[in-house]
Amino acid sequence: MTIIQPNTHRFRIHAAFILVIVLVVGGALLNIFLYNETVQLNHSIRVATEDIKGLQAENADVRNELYKVLDPEHLKATALELGFVKDTAPRYIEITNNAIQAGL
Repeated sequence: MTIIQPNTHRFRIHAAFILVIVLVVGGALLNIFLYNETVQLNHSIRVATEDIKGLQAENADVRNELYKVLDPEHLKATALELGFVKDTAPRYIEITNNAIQAGL
């Protein structure tokens, strides 16, 4: 009498093979996703760097204009144009602690 048993190992091999294929495909898709994110991040960094360079140039221009306006010679010329006269004995307002405490 011959006993025939079905081959149960075949299902295990197929399940393991399918699992390996799923892991390989999943890993490939994950690598593609990570590569895409890296490329987008590099592009964003490049754009931000260009924006920073442009803002630094604009900042330098604003500083130059500010230094021109605050130049002592320019201030003297502006004061003369507006008719200001230099006071040789200026009087300043003095506030004492008592006046501050009294609410003055």
